[in-house]
Amino acid sequence: MKIGLGTVQFGLDYGVSNHSGKTKESEVSEILKEALRLGIHKLDTAYLYGNSESILGQNKKELRNFEVITKTKKFDLKSITKADVRVLREGFFESLSRLNLNQVYGLMIHDSEDLLKENSGYLWEELELLKAEGKVAKIGVSVYSPIQTEKILEKYPIDIIQFPLNIYDHSFLQNGILAKLKKLGIEIHIRSVFLQGLALMSLSELPTYFDSVKIHLQECQDILQKRGITLLEASLDFIKSVQEVDFAILGINNISQLLEIFNSYHIKKDFSDIDYSKFAILDENITNPSKWKLT
Repeated sequence: MKIGLGTVQFGLDYGVSNHSGKTKESEVSEILKEALRLGIHKLDTAYLYGNSESILGQNKKELRNFEVITKTKKFDLKSITKADVRVLREGFFESLSRLNLNQVYGLMIHDSEDLLKENSGYLWEELELLKAEGKVAKIGVSVYSPIQTEKILEKYPIDIIQFPLNIYDHSFLQNGILAKLKKLGIEIHIRSVFLQGLALMSLSELPTYFDSVKIHLQECQDILQKRGITLLEASLDFIKSVQEVDFAILGINNISQLLEIFNSYHIKKDFSDIDYSKFAILDENITNPSKWKLT
């Protein structure tokens, strides 16, 4: 598995542990240069990540050395229409313009539910057309659950998929879904590796919303502390242990974070006696950030 660069922080104030807000444009430029120096060449963005695409597009020299994946707009109605197809195409070409690129490596449906709606085939046909036109190399979807994934696999031959996986959320390790994706030759990307930063926070920093799992988190942190392993190192070792994954998309706010993550990813420590299954949290209200109520 390799590291890919997540860019939502470049365009939005994102993450439960992010106290510095959006990354400064000058910092973005330095992050891109440093990522390339470190051998990182996958870059994940989206039309809906604020002005992330536009900021990336200001760094044309660096950007052309990345394999860029972006995502579509979302669609509100229960049934997909021909008008939605035009929205998808126009939004994608707007993304290309923002990025200052003529083509991208990957294009994903941002909301997986859009591929499960009535007449969703209209959207898929448009993705295939963009691929045939040479505007995108791989087409696929960003999903939230194994159930959604199974339903989509029954309908569409996706090339690339992205889903959440982290030290507390093991939902995609169940029922052989990873082996199935790999057998189909689908490129697997994981996101939410740090659960919006929750996996790296000290207990004193946690919002009260997470009180129900504080004891569990304390037990997990105690296991690591006794072995001299940091939360960051364990979070990265856990995803490295999942052999089917091709890329882990990691959100970066600044250069120091990038270097810390890169060094921790490659650190030589003995993780062999850690049973990560004991870290899993089964409550989706905790592992799914879209369900969080932090205000």
